[in-house]
Amino acid sequence: MWRQRALAAYLNADLELYIEPAHVERWLRRIDGARQRLVTALGEGEDSESSSECILLAIPFMPERPNGLQDIEALLERFCETIETINDRSLRTLAEYGRRWEVILETVVPVGQTCSVKLSEQRPWIGVPPAARSATPASLTRWERVERFVRIITTWSDLDQMLVLGEARTTHIEIRAADHDVVLGAPRITDLIDERETVPVVEARVTLDAIAIYAAGSDEQRFARIRLRAKARLGHKIVVVWLSLLMFAAGCVAIQLPSDAQLVESLALLTFPLTLAGAVILSRETTSLAARLLRRWRVFLAFWITWMWVIALVWLLVRSSG
Repeated sequence: MWRQRALAAYLNADLELYIEPAHVERWLRRIDGARQRLVTALGEGEDSESSSECILLAIPFMPERPNGLQDIEALLERFCETIETINDRSLRTLAEYGRRWEVILETVVPVGQTCSVKLSEQRPWIGVPPAARSATPASLTRWERVERFVRIITTWSDLDQMLVLGEARTTHIEIRAADHDVVLGAPRITDLIDERETVPVVEARVTLDAIAIYAAGSDEQRFARIRLRAKARLGHKIVVVWLSLLMFAAGCVAIQLPSDAQLVESLALLTFPLTLAGAVILSRETTSLAARLLRRWRVFLAFWITWMWVIALVWLLVRSSG
């Protein structure tokens, strides 16, 4: 039900039609046949972010916006009827434009000089809301539970990007990690239509923080998918674990301190240096990718800082009152 709730919130944020998840569920069942025809025609598997496979995603951007639930249902009916009548070529084109589209740039490129063109896109729809990531273990299979546990321990993130080959004689791809606490794994490039077919790569240079790929173009335009895994650097995780162990030991030592005139100084000697070291790690500026990869480790470190201070303050109050 997470998708129904997410879609209802997505539509209500722009249309304000008081759409309920039950309405979305009924609409998804209605367009399921059209969605399957589009997926089959394109031959690239399902894509939850495709606006043609889920026409509800495109409704807020339509020039004639619906004024009520009846308008949305009528639009879905016309959409399904159209899918049943158009030919296979039109189906493939429609399915493809739901995932990607051509961009035409009118610019002047200097001859004999290196230049770059930057594009940006706005994605208002998030494919996997937080509710889906917090699925209960009972709803997962055995292997999904193992993968989820390993993912939590190793803190990795799978990066997936599509690209077009064949539009130029050669294609250069460069991927860099902008944060020293993130390392990149070896990339895997496959054909988008046939995942088992490997795209020929002339040269690939892979380091921990940068990947450079040189692919030879072909006369035929091909859509490829590049996948790689980014994870937190081992050195950062070792530092967090080591500081956490020291904070645990400091809390245990604080309990054994005698209640004399040196109690406050002793507690300060135990807590302040470790707190300063932990604050440096927690306050360090990171990129968005590093922040996501290191989030669990930072929460882990913040917990032990809080634990150490609670032990020290409670023990100070107990000794002073006694």
